[in-house]
Amino acid sequence: MEDAALLLDSVIVLDGGRVTEVCPVDDLTRGTAVVEGASAAVASLLEDGQFPVLREDAAAGRRRVTLATSVEDAGLDACARDLGLRLSEPDLEHAVLARGGER
Repeated sequence: MEDAALLLDSVIVLDGGRVTEVCPVDDLTRGTAVVEGASAAVASLLEDGQFPVLREDAAAGRRRVTLATSVEDAGLDACARDLGLRLSEPDLEHAVLARGGER
């Protein structure tokens, strides 16, 4: 999919056969953030509901969530840093799957 991203201008995201988003590729990935770290720290980040969760994975005391916000969100960046969490921008495939309702 990353090779295709070099050729695409826009992405149409489907969920259950419904179009949920049409947006430029860069906007889709830039408007999505991945946070990874200890389960308890991720839970602390999410407890106030400020950051909408699109997708969540957990294993062995670690948790990774995909959020509907930018990695450039100053509040997210500060909270993640304070809690010792890793913050990153997803690749196109991860962003599409998270926004398309794949769990």
